[in-house]
Amino acid sequence: MTPWSLCEGLRRDFYRSVVHVPTPAISALRTTLSRRRHFVRVQVAEVNAVKRLLRGTGRDGGRRGSLRTDDHWSRLRACEVVPPDLANHLQHHYAVWRQAAAQVRALDLTLGEMARDLRDSVRRLEPRKPCGAVLSAAKGGAAATPNGRLAIARTIPDIEEERGNRETNTGRA
Repeated sequence: MTPWSLCEGLRRDFYRSVVHVPTPAISALRTTLSRRRHFVRVQVAEVNAVKRLLRGTGRDGGRRGSLRTDDHWSRLRACEVVPPDLANHLQHHYAVWRQAAAQVRALDLTLGEMARDLRDSVRRLEPRKPCGAVLSAAKGGAAATPNGRLAIARTIPDIEEERGNRETNTGRA
């Protein structure tokens, strides 16, 4: 490519790129979801830190997934599983987990409000009943024909019937 052709392409807008810029509502939704994911990660990190502390002392932290609510944390703090020297550390982890949980709840309320505002857009994106043959095949998975091409125009009952015939012919039931 010569410098002349490059300049000519720029002058005639050959190299113009089309960039999608989301609406402010979508940008706000993405930001809110990102913040919520952050605080959920903080909660998971605190649960993992407490379980690691308890495993380090040779104690089992309890059942898997047992620190998802305030009640579970209260039961852990009240039981004899936690050694007295780690009770203070546990309290700090619980305080951070509780603050992150409060932020997650607040962001969930914000997301609910945003969902009400975006309800019409979401309804436009939902498929209509009944859906066409192409969408039906996409839901059921496009099955390959004997010649190797995809047969997307078939419906889900056709695909299921063919699978049943194939299983009967091969002796699988």
